[in-house]
Amino acid sequence: MSTPIEKIFVVFLNQIEDDGLALAPEEIQMKTMTRYLRGATIKFDTCEKDLTIVSEDDGITGYIKADLTEDEIEILALGMVCRWLQRIVNSEDNLRNIITDHDFKKTSNANLLKMLITLKKLHEEDFRQRKVDYSYKGYDGFE
Repeated sequence: MSTPIEKIFVVFLNQIEDDGLALAPEEIQMKTMTRYLRGATIKFDTCEKDLTIVSEDDGITGYIKADLTEDEIEILALGMVCRWLQRIVNSEDNLRNIITDHDFKKTSNANLLKMLITLKKLHEEDFRQRKVDYSYKGYDGFE
């Protein structure tokens, strides 16, 4: 059995709002989300299933070798959100804002960047905790 990557992408897309990604051609969308998914599979090191991504001939569609549970799909989608947030935090505009003068108002872009970094940290902590919880599923303790 296997899991189509599109199934994970649907869960990921339901957690974000990205007009740039939504307006991009389908091929760009799929390649971008596949990069996020590859990053998430690398970070999901507690999963004992084979998370190898196999691409189809068109280079857009594909599947993960293992038959994933809904919980595993949710964890991977959350990992994708972390990768997506990293891209937003590291965007050139946001990085330029962090090194500007102190004359900004409270609603400045620099404060937005600070909020994005906080949001990213919260998602990364949630991702880490979900992986830990996953690794202890079915564990009954010491006898």
